[in-house]
Amino acid sequence: MRQEAMTYPKFVFVHLPKTGGSTFAKMLKRTYKHRMKIDTNPGPPKLPNYEQYHVICGTHIPWHKYDHMPLITFVRDPIERVISHYFFFKGHDPNTGGWRRRKVNQENLTVGEFSAIVPNMMTYFAGSDPGRYEFIGVLERWDESVQKFQKLYGINLPVVEKVKVNRRNKEPVSAEDRTKIAVYQQEDIKLYERIINEF
Repeated sequence: MRQEAMTYPKFVFVHLPKTGGSTFAKMLKRTYKHRMKIDTNPGPPKLPNYEQYHVICGTHIPWHKYDHMPLITFVRDPIERVISHYFFFKGHDPNTGGWRRRKVNQENLTVGEFSAIVPNMMTYFAGSDPGRYEFIGVLERWDESVQKFQKLYGINLPVVEKVKVNRRNKEPVSAEDRTKIAVYQQEDIKLYERIINEF
């Protein structure tokens, strides 16, 4: 019986900031090894030689670069995502990194103020239509998400130690700041609620 040729990549992991993506990428890397490509280049839309890889991990790159490929991603409660992002920036040298990281540290922004300069980051990177994804995991439902992924793709992912990239412990965030965060994350909140309802 003639076997059809396999088309690669099997999928692209759209790695959104502060959604557990580093840990999941580590699990994928241990599974696929040299057959996985870490892509940190936002362009051009189609890079050559993708077909030699089983998995592409697009690290903090908008989904539309890969809109001709099968997509997967992880999301997180938008309020908690912004808080994690904020303390990640606060734990780094204020004179390094992009303008957002420098602004947070040099102007000593509160987490509520920070939210205004990172509006709807999940929607920016993942888009607003969950229907274009083969799989969407939820950080708050990590174990269940990993099980669903394994069942969908017929593979067993290794158990790995959680990748901790925040160098600074989180501090309590006031109800006022949480309200401020929500003001600038309305599209992400809609996306997250839709995904949770369909999970």
